Amino acid sequence: MDKSTLTLAQRLRIWETDYGRTAGWLMELRGHPVAILSDPKPEEKPWTSYRFAPVTQDVKLLAAMKTEQFWKELNGITFRSREFHIEVTDVVAAASTHLDLSRIVLRGLAIPIEPPNFLQQQMLKSRKKRA
Repeated sequence: MDKSTLTLAQRLRIWETDYGRTAGWLMELRGHPVAILSDPKPEEKPWTSYRFAPVTQDVKLLAAMKTEQFWKELNGITFRSREFHIEVTDVVAAASTHLDLSRIVLRGLAIPIEPPNFLQQQMLKSRKKRA
């Protein structure tokens, strides 16, 4: 999905999911899924931690994920929204991420769209009341 062609319904859903954060993410290496990120928890701004569940069977990659260098560079790594299929690339990992792979701490993992205007905010409030 291309951000420039999002419908109003899709934009509303992106805002409802905190810019895609609560919808979950696929971490991909050169287009192949290597982990699923879910259960976002706000950390010290602007950081968010995610439950990290590797899906790769590549032993070398799993070992690399436990190194500081892997998270410092994120070479070839992209993040794709599980619900919206939008790719986000400007993501930074916290220095301590490699120490505990049950949760990873990232900055910038959000679908970059403009915030809702007044009318869209009212629509979001109405949708929330109905849910």
